[in-house]
Amino acid sequence: PSFSAATGLQLNGVASLTGSSLQLTPAQENTSGTAFSRTEIQSSASFETEFELRMDDSNTLESFGTFADGMAFVLQPNSAEQLGRPGGDLGYAGITPSAVVQFDIYQNSYDSPVPYVSFMENGNAEEHLAESGMLPFALYGETPVRAWVSYDADKTELSVYAAPSPSSKPADPLFTYNVNLAELLHSKY
Repeated sequence: PSFSAATGLQLNGVASLTGSSLQLTPAQENTSGTAFSRTEIQSSASFETEFELRMDDSNTLESFGTFADGMAFVLQPNSAEQLGRPGGDLGYAGITPSAVVQFDIYQNSYDSPVPYVSFMENGNAEEHLAESGMLPFALYGETPVRAWVSYDADKTELSVYAAPSPSSKPADPLFTYNVNLAELLHSKY
């Protein structure tokens, strides 16, 4: 429910704890921040995570006249100290191997109309392997968004759900993508 005691996280780049929230980047151009768990998950097992994200005016709209790019949920096996490229690369580009669920609010030349959620692999910010399509709700604004990332290891299916907070988990995912995370992340487990 909060990051007030984030003892299990490794903060990198400009990421910081602000009260009970985790701030990945402040309102500064070309910055990158990550927070990775120091405890490795077993990518050959099923899991589900739930989190709330908020991208709002404290982002870059007032400072630079445009939205920042977004944020990503990243699985990678190398080190909790990983930090990818900034800007449109959302702090994960270049991290390989990796599995990425991207919450995008800025339309780069290679992007679909925003806002949308997508799945990428191996730190490639341009190749969208699965997408939600344009969302019927905002990812940017005063209302936080609750997200769920579920992985069924038996079916090798990753499903992503999202809804404006305080909604319950929707019945239907934004998308489901077939991916063997253990194979992609070169897991020994």
